[in-house]
Amino acid sequence: LKVPRIDVFVIVVVTVLSNFPKGTNIAYAVGVGVAICAVNYAWKSGNQLDWRVTTFGDKKYYDIDGPCFFAATNRFVKAMNPDNDPDEVEVRFSAGSSLMDYSAMEAMHRIAVSYKAKGKSVVFKSLCEDSKRMIDKSARLVGSIE
Repeated sequence: LKVPRIDVFVIVVVTVLSNFPKGTNIAYAVGVGVAICAVNYAWKSGNQLDWRVTTFGDKKYYDIDGPCFFAATNRFVKAMNPDNDPDEVEVRFSAGSSLMDYSAMEAMHRIAVSYKAKGKSVVFKSLCEDSKRMIDKSARLVGSIE
């Protein structure tokens, strides 16, 4: 039986924080342990985003697989290459992909702006219904702010 390192680390941190300094509330120690586990989970989930790049003729395709959220958006943006891509680019999301939060939509916006600045077009396709609803909701929100 092998215990993951992160679990050992959390056990040690919670044990130390609950015993030192004297009078420390165990709830604080458990809260720190939960926070460490949450950061670890986000880090692992952010690494699940994967992509495959194919080119057919004068069009390049990015096939995205995995959840796109705050922990994965930087990898998503860096995967795109507006400097070397052809004039037409299509980003296709797999059935298992979805936009999980507004930072994913911000990443899509940054990608679109960077391609437009180079005189190129990028199209995002195959978004799941929840992702489409989130985009529609944010469009209404932004429209009401302006």
